[in-house]
Amino acid sequence: MSYTAQFEGWDNLTQIDLIVAYRKAKADCFIEDGFPSAIDFAEFEEDLLTNLDKLLEEWKEHNGPKSISSYLGHFRVVPKKLSSKPKENSKNGHTHFSNKKRAFKHFCGSNTIIPEFRIVGNFPVKTHILSALWINMVGHKFDSCLNEGDVYGARLKRLKSNNKNIERPFNLTSVGSFKPYYQPYQQWRNNGLSAIRSELENKRAVVAVSLDLKSYYHTIDPSFLTSQDFQDTIGLDKDKKLSEDEQDFTKKIVKLLKNWGTNATKFAKGLTNTDTAIPGGLVIGLTVSRIISNVLLWKLDQLIREELTPVHYGRYVDDMLMIC
Repeated sequence: MSYTAQFEGWDNLTQIDLIVAYRKAKADCFIEDGFPSAIDFAEFEEDLLTNLDKLLEEWKEHNGPKSISSYLGHFRVVPKKLSSKPKENSKNGHTHFSNKKRAFKHFCGSNTIIPEFRIVGNFPVKTHILSALWINMVGHKFDSCLNEGDVYGARLKRLKSNNKNIERPFNLTSVGSFKPYYQPYQQWRNNGLSAIRSELENKRAVVAVSLDLKSYYHTIDPSFLTSQDFQDTIGLDKDKKLSEDEQDFTKKIVKLLKNWGTNATKFAKGLTNTDTAIPGGLVIGLTVSRIISNVLLWKLDQLIREELTPVHYGRYVDDMLMIC
């Protein structure tokens, strides 16, 4: 008999639920190799079933995580980008040096180098399991509200179907939760180029608009996810309506994320001597964030489609391409 994931309260969770969530979490973390966790998973697997049973016992006894703070893990600072700003009265000519060190020294003499960093999460294995469990049982419903023809990035793997009128269920047996980034990205780019080419071939004027939301993850408050109005708006009503247990699970996920954001901001203040802080926002390094950041832009997708009626519209998480 095939496995189905349905959250009916913490007391009704089973070892199978956690095994499936663990399998998803491990694959997602190894695929997203920017967040090193291989050693943590290897140590957890030294006594896998015992560790999963302890986690299951904790969640049943305490109606979820016993202590949110123990799920936050550690904070890591990673480079985001390196930009430059010309110094006052500097003369930027076209001097070229074949020696890289000399070229860089000359560049720094006339420009101010501005490094930017971001804070990412380094979570324990149990947090990754909790994240995967929420996606398996609740998060996939949020993802299903997004239009497959418009939203390309951070989409869950779903079973194939020849009937376009029937919603394709989340593929619980696949390795990993999300589609590999390179295939949807290539499709997003190629579809945009094809739309431009088609308009030009038909001798129609075309305007291509590319938008990128600045510091998107760092400005997200995940509290919106538990709003009943928001859920109803995106289509989580009627047969998709979340149960009380599913709402409770979602609230605990939001509480975890908000705690991380608050502590990340405090952590960042201790790293700098200026008033410019490194923002926390929605954590990078946990799979639930990919669902949340994607579904937040649902309304924007609808407004662009209905108000601007572009020839083509496609979004790859926070990167948008419109062909008008």
